[in-house]
Amino acid sequence: MKNIYRSLFASLAAFALMSLSACASFKSFTNNPSPLPLEAIDGTHGAIASTRAFETDDRLYVTGHMKKPRGSHISTPAHVDIQLIGKNGGILAEKQHDIEPVHPRTFRGRTGRYSYVASFPLEQARQASKVRVSYHLESHGA
Repeated sequence: MKNIYRSLFASLAAFALMSLSACASFKSFTNNPSPLPLEAIDGTHGAIASTRAFETDDRLYVTGHMKKPRGSHISTPAHVDIQLIGKNGGILAEKQHDIEPVHPRTFRGRTGRYSYVASFPLEQARQASKVRVSYHLESHGA
């Protein structure tokens, strides 16, 4: 009987320890909206439908969707540029997210929506004055 109680106590202690460590690690996954203003620039054959920026303990994440107009075609080099803009107007950092033309998420059965996401170190993002997201149908070299 003593071994049953000892085993039960050990199991409860292990569960409590796992719960506490899970709560501590969960904090690193919580996010807060970023105070940086967001600027969206649409392209000729697509538009930025939504943009959201949030911060974790060490990263700034910028995520959202772009949509194409009904009847238009998304080409393979289509992409979204996500830029951190400095106080002087220059680009501090930039990420490019390619749009996969064959995998849109449909919205109410109509126009496809395409997701994008990028992340930057939070210390770098703190130097920016805004986040700019722009859609491009072609590559920059075209």
